[in-house]
Amino acid sequence: MYKSFNINNKIIDFVNNCESELVNDFKQVNAIYEHNQLKVLKSFIDCKISESCFQESTGYGYNDIGRDKIEELYSKVFNTEDALVRQQIVSGTHAIALALFSLLKPNDSFLSITGIPYDTLHHTIGFKNEPGSLAELNIKFDCVDLI
Repeated sequence: MYKSFNINNKIIDFVNNCESELVNDFKQVNAIYEHNQLKVLKSFIDCKISESCFQESTGYGYNDIGRDKIEELYSKVFNTEDALVRQQIVSGTHAIALALFSLLKPNDSFLSITGIPYDTLHHTIGFKNEPGSLAELNIKFDCVDLI
């Protein structure tokens, strides 16, 4: 079968041996996959997700049943108290900034316990006192290195 591809038999034997050694691992991964797939499908049923949940809305969020049901679905799938699912959140940095601006109030402080955050958060924090940053709201930042 493999002769037309000019693959050395030693390579084929090596791959087959590795695969046979991993059979139990593959079974375990498949069991997790099947469990999660059924959990998601059951959540779709429990939340009564239907075609109408994916229809256009006004964009203002008023009476947006689809958005509410999708958030309920995420909450069920990930076993959380609630969920915020928006197509307008465009990146991880955007999501973190949204959380920080939502939770922190003027004169609050927050601490990074893993050192200085990555560079795309520097503007959000306001390392150079940028307009629209947390620093502009007098929210203080400090960090400690992860040991």
